[in-house]
Amino acid sequence: KKLGFSHVIMRVSPASIQVSSKMYFRMSTGQIDQSTSFAQETLFTPDMRLKEFSLLQEVMGSRQHIAAKAVGGKLVMDIASSESSKEISLPFPPDSALSSTILLNLMREGLEVGKKGKQPVFIEPLRIFSDLQYEILRKETVESEGKPVETFVITQNIGGMEATMWVAPNGIVLRE
Repeated sequence: KKLGFSHVIMRVSPASIQVSSKMYFRMSTGQIDQSTSFAQETLFTPDMRLKEFSLLQEVMGSRQHIAAKAVGGKLVMDIASSESSKEISLPFPPDSALSSTILLNLMREGLEVGKKGKQPVFIEPLRIFSDLQYEILRKETVESEGKPVETFVITQNIGGMEATMWVAPNGIVLRE
């Protein structure tokens, strides 16, 4: 059953890469609506090093905004909600990636069947690090807008949560 949608736009210039993403999903547990939305703007250097990101998330009616900058091997975050505001700083190793842009990193390295790996990722909504394990299982043809499209089937696991994506060679996720 379809739970929601995600939408990503990437803008590339000589000075930076900007990624705008939105995600919405709706689930109900018993009589409780657990609708969740995320809107994120992320700015990278041309070689995909994080400069900053801004994340607005709403979970079950509670909103939170995170504005973060990568400064000297640290991630400095201003976190604001209707109840409070605080600043925290966490180590951000140079080989780290953001969970919201992990597919961009995989695309940059090239997709090929059998490839697998592990990378530390920062999960922005939870503000924690976890290792992402991924494997490109196979190529598979799926239908998109009435036409067959050859895709890469990629599994990923972060903290015990596993997902499978069908990704076209141009990076468009057709199914997840």
